[in-house]
Amino acid sequence: LLGNSSPVYTFTTQVNLSVPGTYSFDASVALAGDVNPANDAYTGYLVTSDAPSVGGTLSGAPAPSRATGQSGTLTLTGYTGSIDHWERSIDGGSTWAVLASASPTLPFTVSNTPTQYRVAVESGRCAPAYSTIATVSALPAPTATVVGPSVVCPNATLQPAAVADTTGLTAFAWSAANATITGATDHAAITWTAPAAGVATLSAQVTATNGCTATVSHYAVAAASA
Repeated sequence: LLGNSSPVYTFTTQVNLSVPGTYSFDASVALAGDVNPANDAYTGYLVTSDAPSVGGTLSGAPAPSRATGQSGTLTLTGYTGSIDHWERSIDGGSTWAVLASASPTLPFTVSNTPTQYRVAVESGRCAPAYSTIATVSALPAPTATVVGPSVVCPNATLQPAAVADTTGLTAFAWSAANATITGATDHAAITWTAPAAGVATLSAQVTATNGCTATVSHYAVAAASA
């Protein structure tokens, strides 16, 4: 061995580092005629074996809610490693936006757009892993249309108004502005009395089978015939 040179030796027996932890290695050489054997050993070389990244499980997403604006908190459990960031998708998981949070909890607010969440977890130098996906969404509001005359004679009675398509609707609640509803207000169709002048507004709050509600309106102008 030449002076000031370093030998290279490859161990033929591999060490099992499958159990996560920190390992300490010692190595020594014996060279015939070595005049300085004090530097023929190295002790305390540390190698850290990281556990594989485990994304864990997200919980806390409510069942689809009838009310937007409901708030809550998602919680990540059962993960191995450190939380790198959260991600959110509003297009069914096609694209994900990064949320700069390393907390195991994340607050959310229910909106009309279904929103998916997931967490990126990384253990040491191991490849990152994603958690399960939590979806936060609101039940869809019903759609409806009110039909009726758009121009009526002043003070005309028994004018019709109705919800055009009642499929999937279970309840109705009518109200009027600058007009008078005659008869029941909880049916799909009503009659009403026009004002002496101005615009009458007829509104129906409809309720769907999933419990969600929506309000739709129809406008009619009271105008004398020419």
